[in-house]
Amino acid sequence: MKKTKASIETARLSKDDAARIEYQSKLMHVMQRMNTEIYMAVYKSYQQNEAEIAMDASPATEINNTINKIIKKYAKIFNINALPWATKFVTDIDKFSKRDMQRKLAEKAITIQMDTRTRELLNKQRAAVLENVQLITNITQQQQTQIQGDVMRAMERGRDLNYLKEQLQKRGIQGEKSIKFIALDQLDKITSTLNTQRSIDAGFDEGIWLHSHAGKVPRPDHVAANGKRYKLAEGCLISGEYIYPGELPNCRCSFKLVVNV
Repeated sequence: MKKTKASIETARLSKDDAARIEYQSKLMHVMQRMNTEIYMAVYKSYQQNEAEIAMDASPATEINNTINKIIKKYAKIFNINALPWATKFVTDIDKFSKRDMQRKLAEKAITIQMDTRTRELLNKQRAAVLENVQLITNITQQQQTQIQGDVMRAMERGRDLNYLKEQLQKRGIQGEKSIKFIALDQLDKITSTLNTQRSIDAGFDEGIWLHSHAGKVPRPDHVAANGKRYKLAEGCLISGEYIYPGELPNCRCSFKLVVNV
């Protein structure tokens, strides 16, 4: 009879929530300033041209020009800061994840030297930075399209300023929710990706899927996968697909390491 290898399981690998909060705060600060400026400028322009709006297209053009100027200004702020903000976010997660993994292994009396400069790990770090740069620079584009549509619909409704005010407030809330989602979703994805690659680089083969129990509407197949062992190099087989914790949108799942002894 073939002997089964003994194994040790680490505690759940943690996530750097402080990095998420810092990243989210930077984006949120710029977003809130932009939305406030748009709201005040549109409100002022709308009142100044109230008598003409129903009769002429020029006020609509003027309001859109005002919106475009403001969004262009804040798009420049996002664009200038996208790379340094994304780089710091990924770097902070990486440093935290490395320390956390070493701590979880040390709790099981396992000490290893982790290489933070493998080509595979560096490639994943760079990919994470580039993805977040793109997410940051897309923020203003989405807001611009939505707000311009709101202004046009308000005019079509016959100078409905109350409607416009409500819509602009909704866009502000939606924009803030979008930023919160980006920060949380990217924290999960980056943490899982870097932890998985660092584990493989250190010579570990297996992980155990851990459901977060955090979402209001959990994925039943992710709940069912809780405690399932899987190969780190291929991911966990869930609903016919090999995936990793945090890979899908709104997936808060994580994993712990299996150390064969």
